[in-house]
Amino acid sequence: MPLPKPRPTENGNQFINRCMLDDTMQSEYPRRNQRYAVCNSLLTKKTLEKKQNKRRISNEFSNQIKIAQKKNYPIAYNFYLKNFEKAMDMYRNQDSAMNPNFNTLFKEEELLLTYKQMYRQTGLRFYLWYRKHFNLFVDKASKIEIERLLQRVERGQKLTPREMQTLKDTVIIGMDRYATERANYLATAKEVTAINGIAIETLQKVITELTLNEEFMTLGLEPRVKEIMKRLKFKARWMARRVVQTETTAAANNGISLSAENIFGKDNLSKQWIAGGANIRDTHAIASSKYQKTPIESDKPYMVGSSLLMFPSDTSLGAMAKEVVNCKCVSIPFVKAD
Repeated sequence: MPLPKPRPTENGNQFINRCMLDDTMQSEYPRRNQRYAVCNSLLTKKTLEKKQNKRRISNEFSNQIKIAQKKNYPIAYNFYLKNFEKAMDMYRNQDSAMNPNFNTLFKEEELLLTYKQMYRQTGLRFYLWYRKHFNLFVDKASKIEIERLLQRVERGQKLTPREMQTLKDTVIIGMDRYATERANYLATAKEVTAINGIAIETLQKVITELTLNEEFMTLGLEPRVKEIMKRLKFKARWMARRVVQTETTAAANNGISLSAENIFGKDNLSKQWIAGGANIRDTHAIASSKYQKTPIESDKPYMVGSSLLMFPSDTSLGAMAKEVVNCKCVSIPFVKAD
């Protein structure tokens, strides 16, 4: 008979007690102190394996996030740049920071399209990443079950062009749905100023500051436009980077969730929060410790600080900005223990 192994849902003391009373352990290690030493060794080994595995997951996730961010950055930057260029056409007709036409910029439908573009490519990347590494997320399954799942995933990775298009369509539908929810949230949430509001305020502030400069006001119209655009391009890079850092994490975690549900089935999943990034905020470190010890059902929200999130950077339940912006954590769904 095999030696007992720690279960995902039990703490160290629970495992030690179960291990000490195990028939195989009592038979092979009749001396209590010897049996305790072996049980403790089994627990330590499993704990170390889980820590190494989570560190590997976190590192791989971070590396893939960096790649996805590089692909998303031009999408977000172009969103800002095109609208600032439109603003300069408006400025040529009325050179005031309070030009009323500025309020027509950064339309919600443009923002939604930008989000969908980012979410589609990021979601598909992490959908396939999770499928590739799914065996890391099977906490308890028989060899037969793992083999069956592996064959299913391998078949999914060797897709015909038509099958690949079907998979993409499935992911895109799910990602578009979440992107729409996300864009709507940003437009209405009290905790997060709408992206178009920040962009218009930035535009007005840049023009106002330059207007107070006597040297700037002596310039002709086109030189003034050129100077304004120079500053707006810098602002666009900063704003695009900020949006991409947050939205890529949300899109990645949503793609992982879709992939896990496809492989294992929604009813078979639990999930745990794994903190990541260089400067982990206290609330995220606490959530990571809590939910690694006590995973929750995949359809239940995490409590992070005073906010509820379905996964890192999620705002569907009204999470506060401080728990969302620049987060690099990952939510990992896995097959529930029996």
